[in-house]
Amino acid sequence: MEQEIINISNLIEMKDNILKTINIFKENVDTLDKIVEFNILPKEDIDEIKKIIEFCDEMNLSDFNICIDFKDGSVSQYVNFINNKLLEFNEDYLISKYYQQCLNEFFKKSKNSKNIIYAIKDYNLDKLKYEIDVFPETIQGYINKLMEFKNNLELINKFKTISNNIVIVGRNGSGKSTLSREFKKIFSGGTTSLSAQRVLYCENISSIPISGDELRILSDFQNMDKVSSDFGYINLITSDMEKLMTALISEHSKVAVKYIDDPNNQSETLLMRVRDIWNSLIKHRQLNIDKMPPYITYNDIEYTFNELSDGEKAIFYFIGHILTAQENSYIIIDEPENHLHPAICNEIWDRLEEERRDCKFIYITHNLGFATGRNATILWNKKFVPPYNWDVEIFSQNSIIPNQLFLEILGSRKTVCFCEGDYTGLDYRLYSVLFPNFNIIPVNGHREVISYVDAINKIESKDPMYDYLPKAIGIVDGDYYNLEQKEAWKKKRVFPLSINEVENILVDESLLSYAVKTFAAQENSLAEYYCKFWKKVSEKKETLAINFVKEYIHCSLKESYLKEKSDINKLQAEYNALVSKCEILKLYDNKLIDIDDWINSEDYESAMKFFNLKNCLIYDLTGVIVNKYPERMITKIKEEEKLRNILINKYFNDEIFKN
Repeated sequence: MEQEIINISNLIEMKDNILKTINIFKENVDTLDKIVEFNILPKEDIDEIKKIIEFCDEMNLSDFNICIDFKDGSVSQYVNFINNKLLEFNEDYLISKYYQQCLNEFFKKSKNSKNIIYAIKDYNLDKLKYEIDVFPETIQGYINKLMEFKNNLELINKFKTISNNIVIVGRNGSGKSTLSREFKKIFSGGTTSLSAQRVLYCENISSIPISGDELRILSDFQNMDKVSSDFGYINLITSDMEKLMTALISEHSKVAVKYIDDPNNQSETLLMRVRDIWNSLIKHRQLNIDKMPPYITYNDIEYTFNELSDGEKAIFYFIGHILTAQENSYIIIDEPENHLHPAICNEIWDRLEEERRDCKFIYITHNLGFATGRNATILWNKKFVPPYNWDVEIFSQNSIIPNQLFLEILGSRKTVCFCEGDYTGLDYRLYSVLFPNFNIIPVNGHREVISYVDAINKIESKDPMYDYLPKAIGIVDGDYYNLEQKEAWKKKRVFPLSINEVENILVDESLLSYAVKTFAAQENSLAEYYCKFWKKVSEKKETLAINFVKEYIHCSLKESYLKEKSDINKLQAEYNALVSKCEILKLYDNKLIDIDDWINSEDYESAMKFFNLKNCLIYDLTGVIVNKYPERMITKIKEEEKLRNILINKYFNDEIFKN
């Protein structure tokens, strides 16, 4: 295969000419100031020139140096794009050397104040005014073109290494759709573009005119940008389904006519393929094309196309557009999961990718579940600075944190706080209220909390993700972990509760008193709560003690590791030492004594550090105060700053929770 090389000498020449012209002004700023001082030109004109000089310095234009060498014939589209652009630059955007020469002569003659007037007279004042007036806008245009092209080259350098399909992710407003349009420029027209805005309705479906040119019209339409700011955008998106249906019926009709003329013609039409794929994916509703327009049957009842649900029409829409896309093209789909049920979404796109192996699929999505569910390279569009600067990174998998979760926290402006449970659990609901400045993310158990916090905080500065990852902390239940273990976690920015579990926070004594006053409970309701609480503790003290012993041993063993590797006797000794710490009967008896002491003294605070009564505590017992106590109390905590402060100061006394 022949080597294909992009010659960028013209690009470098353009950069050099821009710099030369800017430097002429830069080296003669004093002279420009004198021109203002002599009231020859207004100060505003010179200030504009100075801004351009500063802008150029900030852009480090002088460091611009890029060279591209494509050896793979599969990237010929890139080669054509770049060489055509360079030709355009060479013809239209290179700064005249004559212009530079004239300016140099002028400034040479104006090297001191006395000569300025004479230099201007020789040079022509009107000409000077014009050149200084147009310089900022002209040079800015040159720089913009140069930097746009430089960015395109960098995108191509990154893009050409990707052989499989691509998913572009990023936060809203990060420039994902704009990036896809930039790719379209680079691909030189070999694209099918499906906009996120889709009107899944075909108004004239029963009377579609057939001219024979519908597939070409559809192809032209697919290659359009469909930007909401464009004139005629509404007409574009509203005619989308109609253009697709017209093209499919037109092609189908042509083949049908050939079949009539030649009974041996068994050609498969695009509409037949749409039907077959549809019927393989949608079992309960069959697509029929034995008459036009296509219709649906379900339980022997016929339905028109427009009677389908948006999800069903979306499936038809995607199948039709993908099958009609140009050969060996790039198919850009904005929000491919839109209208599709999650259960079938991946199956649909798997099938369509299989159907069009000749094409490369580029998905644009903010649905991270979809992104990580595709067998594709993920491009993370970190940010976009108009008009030409994208910060794009090929997403590299984290070995510890699931991809979807890792993508979710990338670019977060808030400190990430991992907690136990899920998004329906009390941990998430309460911590989200207490710490609105944190991004609270539940990740099941305490082990996940610890490992995820550790994984993020250990990412080194040389990692491309480093600058876009927030700091991470974690909150875990106190459970029955020993003090040594808890202190070790704190050093890793994981903070165990001082009480057994998060449920116990909601029945803090201050909250109980507040609830009695706020929810107009009976005067004796608080006393009744405590009475029921100690009664429940007395009834369950043996169970509570056994559970403590079980969990204590469990926590001790799962946080301990045997280290000996070479001597079996030493390993036995190490094991015996570990087990000897867990004297079951002694632990049980001591805990029963503790529980009895708490009951006799009604030491509620101490009890909360160890008891795990969960729903019995926050629902059953609190029912004497108010129904649905947890939900109502969380609402009040959200509304009342004083309640939040009480809980934060008592249970979250580390400085990180107070900033």
